[in-house]
Amino acid sequence: MLVIDKVSKTFLKNKERITVLDHTSHVLQKGQLIAIQGPSGCGKTTLLLIAGGLLHPDNGNVFIDGQNLYELPFEQRADYRARKIGFVFQQYHLVPYLSVIENILVPSLMSQVSREKALQLAEHFGLGHRLYHKPGELSTGEKQRTALARALLLNPPYLLADEITGNLDHKNAEHVVAYLKEYAAKGGAVLWVTHDRQAAHYADNSFLL
Repeated sequence: MLVIDKVSKTFLKNKERITVLDHTSHVLQKGQLIAIQGPSGCGKTTLLLIAGGLLHPDNGNVFIDGQNLYELPFEQRADYRARKIGFVFQQYHLVPYLSVIENILVPSLMSQVSREKALQLAEHFGLGHRLYHKPGELSTGEKQRTALARALLLNPPYLLADEITGNLDHKNAEHVVAYLKEYAAKGGAVLWVTHDRQAAHYADNSFLL
């Protein structure tokens, strides 16, 4: 399981200290789809970054399967994260000079994963006709689905998703959420940050920040 234990984070803006997380705790078990909700600026993305080992908390701990992420040296934490966690960022972070299929295959540089699996994911998310297009030639929804396919390529036990349905039309949003529920039902664990109250109804549970 993924345990967020009494995590706090404060940022300095214009000489003013702004606390976005204050002793926040959550538990994500395998087989669960959990939604984190709240207005813009409440700390949802910050919580996701901390949960995934990308942003060191001021206080508190994050445990994945009993391992304290922030007790690991930076390089070991990066390796552990690559094996355990799939990310879908709100800004996608696609490589601009790579095609859709090449972007999906980026995680395979660290693992022996067949191109066939990448093609299957692309087809599943309606990207079969876009395989050789660059990110600049895609719609925002297509970029988001490419980022999701990339995150799922190595079948990580934990998936952290930031506003994953935010730029999708209703049909594609339902398709993506159905896939996430299926992913969790097969033993994966999904932590999903969203401001979409209706979309969060699909989750097993939801929390308000």
